[in-house]
This record gives sequence, C-alpha cells and structure tokens, in this order.
Amino acid sequence: MNDALPALPFALAPNRWKYAALLLLTLGFVAIGVFLLGRGSALVAWGCIGFFGLGAIVFALSLLPGANGLSLDESGFVVRSLFRSHRTEWKDVAGFRPVRIGARRMVGFDFLPGSGSGPRLRRANIAVAGVEAALPDGYGMSVDRLSALLNAVLASRR
Repeated sequence: MNDALPALPFALAPNRWKYAALLLLTLGFVAIGVFLLGRGSALVAWGCIGFFGLGAIVFALSLLPGANGLSLDESGFVVRSLFRSHRTEWKDVAGFRPVRIGARRMVGFDFLPGSGSGPRLRRANIAVAGVEAALPDGYGMSVDRLSALLNAVLASRR
C-alpha cells in the first residue's frame, strides 16, 4: 500500500449520503409524531417529535461542510466530529485494525505503552471493543481499506 500513499497532508470526509438518508429517516419519524398529535397519546407523539427532532438536528449539522472528517499530516491525525476535533500523534499509536463493536465495524487502534491519556477510558474501551480507541466513521472507505491506509501512513512515519 506504500506506493499508493497520498502525499501528506490530506483529508477524508464521511459519506454525505449516509447522513442525508439518516436525516430523511428522522424527519419521517418527526412527521409520524406530528400525525399522532390528537390521534393518540400526546406523550408518545411529543416523545417521538422530541427524540427524532434532536436526531434530525444532529444529522443536519453533520451535512455542513467541515462538521466531520479525518485529517492526516506528518505528525498525526485529527478526527473531527460535529465541529469538535481531537488530535492523535503518530508516535503514540501502536497500530490500526478493523474491529466489530456490536453490529458495526470500525477502525480501532491502540496506543503505545506510556502514550495517550485517559487510562480509565482506555481500559473501558478495551473491555467493550477490544481496542483502546476507534474512529467514528469509515470516511467513504471500507474499514479494511482505511485500516490498511492508516497502517501504511503510520509505517512511513517511523
């Protein structure tokens, strides 16, 4: 994979169609809640409107440019989720691998001993997922392909 490495820095964006589909789905449930007003339990209707309305807001924000993404540079990578960023240095990462968390496949990674922060959270993550951390999205790639790309970039930084 080294011969196909893009020049650093570069950025990957999530699949916008996924967020658009989830936005439409949540808006559909909001519409069902509105339809139920006056026809059934007001508590169920308002619960549906409130819960799925919040989901619709999150998915609408996710469609905005710069809301989510993965940026890689010479010294590390930045994960951006709903405009919040978290940076991880290559020197702190042991390696990347595909993991299954529930029904979802993700790219997980572990830190080198003595690196990173939040040892309690890392132990909890290992108990749940078998890795210390994971990327929240595939950024338009399969989990296997993204894992291989990140491992190739990591190897080139060492």
